Amino acid sequence: MARIPHEYFVGRWESAKIPVKLRGMRFTDYEHPHGTGKVALAAAKKFTENFADHYVSPRRVAAGRLPDSRENIGKGLLFFGRNGTRKTTLAAITLTEVQYRYPSLEVFYIRFSALKAAMTDTFESDGSERKTNANKILDAVRTRSLVVIDDIGQEYRTQSGFTESFFHELIRVRYDNALPTIITTNIDPESMRGVYGDSFESFQHDAFDSYPLLGKDTRL
Repeated sequence: MARIPHEYFVGRWESAKIPVKLRGMRFTDYEHPHGTGKVALAAAKKFTENFADHYVSPRRVAAGRLPDSRENIGKGLLFFGRNGTRKTTLAAITLTEVQYRYPSLEVFYIRFSALKAAMTDTFESDGSERKTNANKILDAVRTRSLVVIDDIGQEYRTQSGFTESFFHELIRVRYDNALPTIITTNIDPESMRGVYGDSFESFQHDAFDSYPLLGKDTRL
């Protein structure tokens, strides 16, 4: 197989909207001062190595070529812990490693605050630039082979519950279509009920393998 030029992946990182400072980082670049970081890193490596058991392409679905075990179909990762425990770094690195392993796949990174803004902008008038851009973002989040949704948290709770409901449905659609998602959050998974409701708390056990990232804020 011909070697894929570095410029190809540079374009992929731009298309994926991976934060600039994290582009091109690999598992070998990841260090964490707490033992939980080593456990989460091992889980991320296993997820990447077995990605074909988590993501099933439309072509494979149409041909009936599903993994022997269906346990991991659509299942992603959830990294949780206080601010500054390198959750975002590990999530972005995992996205990059999957892209290296499967160059033809399209992946995507988005902060939850940007996802919420895009949801709001879909209510703009038809033909507006903001609505057009918002629809492109939501289409990427719905359809790309692997998506990182970074920093979901209590600070984004809405009084109407619309954002939480939309988010739950978005993740469920991805899961049902064998499209895994990686989430980072400062919310303990056992506390999700208070933010996203009983149904999401139950659903997350199917949709994610959860790993804590503990320790002090590495930014300080």
